[in-house]
Amino acid sequence: MTDPTAQNRRACILVPGIGTSYLKALPLVSKSPLFRENCEKARITQIVEQMDPESEDHGPALMDTLDNQRLSYAINCTMCDLYAARGITAELVIGYSMGIYAALYHGGFYSFETGLSILEKAHELASEWCLKSGRAYGMTLILGLTLPEIRDLLLSTAESRLEIAMHNGKRNFVIAGERAALESCLEKALHLGALGTRPIHTAHPYHSSHLQPIACEFIAFVKGCRMLPPKRTVLSLIDGRPIDRGHAADVVVQSIHTPLHFDWAIQNAVRIHGVSACHETGPPKSMARLTNYIDRKLIVHSFQKEDR
Repeated sequence: MTDPTAQNRRACILVPGIGTSYLKALPLVSKSPLFRENCEKARITQIVEQMDPESEDHGPALMDTLDNQRLSYAINCTMCDLYAARGITAELVIGYSMGIYAALYHGGFYSFETGLSILEKAHELASEWCLKSGRAYGMTLILGLTLPEIRDLLLSTAESRLEIAMHNGKRNFVIAGERAALESCLEKALHLGALGTRPIHTAHPYHSSHLQPIACEFIAFVKGCRMLPPKRTVLSLIDGRPIDRGHAADVVVQSIHTPLHFDWAIQNAVRIHGVSACHETGPPKSMARLTNYIDRKLIVHSFQKEDR
């Protein structure tokens, strides 16, 4: 059943996370004074000036470094604000994976600086804990296997505690856990008939119970941040439901150590909130490809270049 207010909320902003090259998005915002201002706040101006958007080597841009996360946040927040300036008044926002920080910024839950500080704290805590654990972690994308097949695959490597981190559709999943086990898992997945696999260039097992140990320190930090009355509805990828101001800190922290459902968020956006079109931030087509696994009819518009 469609929400009776859905007729006023038919557009949605989609914010990507890591695992995509934001080098491709630089030409779209490089001339924007707002982007330059956000880069100053994120302390990445010099790094951005040294980047070559024409480079065919996207390896460094795909790595899960703190500066790359700062860049993704600056680009996504800038594009969100530019969409609003262009009159694209989407009342619904969905942040994929680490895109939750920019999504909550656009939702009005906090300032740019507050969101940046939360992102930095999350990366700091995850990095420190993984280093302290003495284990090498990672994440990987698996395409083509069903949920039962993925579960059987994980059971065969149960001792390594591999977990589903992201549900992106019926045959699109991200797995997180120890790197050695992931490599073995990829071989088994291809043997079972997976259409493809792709490692995500991170040393952190995001959205899995492996990062549960950082939750206490992280929640203490986030609850010390100033939350504002939200201006837009932001859907949680934990359950696909709207995030309210009183639980925003809990959702941010739980999202880093809990499996996420991009599929539920997209399905609810369409069925409950009446969304028929989305506007993505970040690199072109980064979110369009993902939504296609969930709803082929959903239109996703890429960000158009800012010329001034």
